[in-house]
Amino acid sequence: MALALWGLAKPAALTKFSGNRRKLHRSLEAQGISVDYAAVVGWYRPGEDEIIAPLRREDFDILARASGMYSDAARLEATFNCIQRERVVRRMCGRKLSSLLSHLAAGKHYEIALKSADAIGTALEQVAAAVSLREVESVRNLGKESFLREGS
Repeated sequence: MALALWGLAKPAALTKFSGNRRKLHRSLEAQGISVDYAAVVGWYRPGEDEIIAPLRREDFDILARASGMYSDAARLEATFNCIQRERVVRRMCGRKLSSLLSHLAAGKHYEIALKSADAIGTALEQVAAAVSLREVESVRNLGKESFLREGS
């Protein structure tokens, strides 16, 4: 529930500035936020590249209060703690997925791959079906000039 509330609060803060991240950053900066504009852009990046929330508690509080959805210190604390736990879970799942894919790519250690898939709650067959592995025969540096010539 805390993550769902945060999922509404973060865009609410941006909406107050007509969706303009630069204006939002200026306002947050005036309130004492410690991050630069690029970090604010990261909070609103679409898809998997989105940064869930500010890392520092003080910055999180400033953004959360800017949304107008947080006034209670206990709710701020609970939401920040929930976000921190979510970060830990995502890192853990990322490591497990990386291990799983490595073992699948190697074509061995089926038991280890099976345990990794189980740890992230996905059937090994689903992970294998979602991944297309290809062997790269060679890699060469085309250089900037070659890239520009081919892109024209």
